[in-house]
Amino acid sequence: MKIFYTGESFIETLVSSDNNFLAFDLEKDKWQYVDNIDDADAIALQGNTDSIEVLNKQYETLISLGYKNQLLIFLDIFHMDEILWHWAYFNIKNFYFSKNITNFVYIHTNKNFVDDKSIYNDHLFNRQKHYFTDFESSEGKGRVWTYIATKKCYELDNLQRDLTSEHVYLCPNRIYSFKNKRNSYRKELKKYLENLSQKGFLSDPSNGFILEPEEYCLLDYMQIKPLRGRRYMVPYS
Repeated sequence: MKIFYTGESFIETLVSSDNNFLAFDLEKDKWQYVDNIDDADAIALQGNTDSIEVLNKQYETLISLGYKNQLLIFLDIFHMDEILWHWAYFNIKNFYFSKNITNFVYIHTNKNFVDDKSIYNDHLFNRQKHYFTDFESSEGKGRVWTYIATKKCYELDNLQRDLTSEHVYLCPNRIYSFKNKRNSYRKELKKYLENLSQKGFLSDPSNGFILEPEEYCLLDYMQIKPLRGRRYMVPYS
């Protein structure tokens, strides 16, 4: 299927960044990029929004580009949170129905969420599998997850198993100040595991404890504004 893509000069009102197209790059045998909207069978759009202003800008951009009822693919695949799809999906669905546009699908990561225009896709698993098994390929390069990461970040050293060890869990729990459901669950998980602190390893950036990545030279990047979650994305391995 041919999908509209303008390369590095992506249209920001449709998608927020080039990172959105990783999902298509990981299935490149099924997709062909075209930079002329008239040649496209499908158009990708940002899906995690309920802002009428953003939806209006998307719609106006589509019309100005000469949209001709191609399949619209709304992407909401970059977080795990069971409430995201309810407020975004139904607002997008109602908005485009009001414009007499019904040729669209909404791609998300909530396996339990089912509706006539929604499609589940485990993009987070597919992304991690790609980086751990094929880091050197071009598909994943130049994305937010690899700006400073190295191949070693996605390699696992052999672990010497100690059957006498009392450590039974490893929890790289990313907690920051934004209010959302997944962050609330993370805080509850942290509170529970703190009572079992002698039995495992728990990250706690607010108190300066960060699980180190395989590349120790990247540790400083992980400490940038840890409470806001706006540090560089460095995988733990």
